[in-house]
Amino acid sequence: MTSLVRGLDAVLDLHDEAGRLLVAAVVDTCVNVDDSADLAILGIREQPMTPAGLQVLFENAEEVTRRGPRGFLDITLTSERSHWEPALRERGYERAYSQYLMERPGDVLLPRLSGLLPEGWHWMDAEDDQLADYHRVVSEAFSKVPGAFVPPLEEMVGALRRGGRRPRVLSEGRRVRGFATVRVHERASGAVGEVRSIGREPALRGAGLGEHALQQALTLLQQEAPIAKFELEVAARNEAALKLYQRHGFRIVQTMPVFRRDLSRTG
Repeated sequence: MTSLVRGLDAVLDLHDEAGRLLVAAVVDTCVNVDDSADLAILGIREQPMTPAGLQVLFENAEEVTRRGPRGFLDITLTSERSHWEPALRERGYERAYSQYLMERPGDVLLPRLSGLLPEGWHWMDAEDDQLADYHRVVSEAFSKVPGAFVPPLEEMVGALRRGGRRPRVLSEGRRVRGFATVRVHERASGAVGEVRSIGREPALRGAGLGEHALQQALTLLQQEAPIAKFELEVAARNEAALKLYQRHGFRIVQTMPVFRRDLSRTG
């Protein structure tokens, strides 16, 4: 997370008389279509935030955003944070769009693909010489997608080379044509497989590669753990992706409004 913010001052560690209240970060180094910083909640006490606590949080997050390169601040309201809405509206935030949380059971057979990959194309873990091309494809794929944040090339490559799971890339020779990234979460109800991102070069839209990328992601998750359910998030405005997920058995289980404030015209 520290590579996605401009400095330690963008990490908000709030306390009250009972101890630590919340840890959050203003993510503002990532390129996105709306020129927005994003308030990422990293940890929060179970009880609802008080009006005073919310005011301190919003004031700090807005001050960090004003000092940075982005003109807007986005705050996503999950169902647990729905009570934040009145306080946000009082500060001039407006609903910008919505994110859907989608799920499908892990024990349902994956649908058969409708077509084959082009000859010579194959899935593989991204190697060092492909990381810059992977960043290019991710940037192109998400350039017009609301809520998609792409870190700078140096930050992404550095994080991947330091360790962790490499993205799965669809390769034609050494050229990256598509990608899939996943993560497994261990929860009380069982292992949850998260499809973090899938995509392909925009010029290849309509070639059926989104189906292949989604199938690759689900297969990777099934190979890693006995998955109880799959989940992913998608912007409600991203109709093509929404239809793809619904065709593959995902259903909307939660709508998360994203509230935005224009801070470029405030002092």
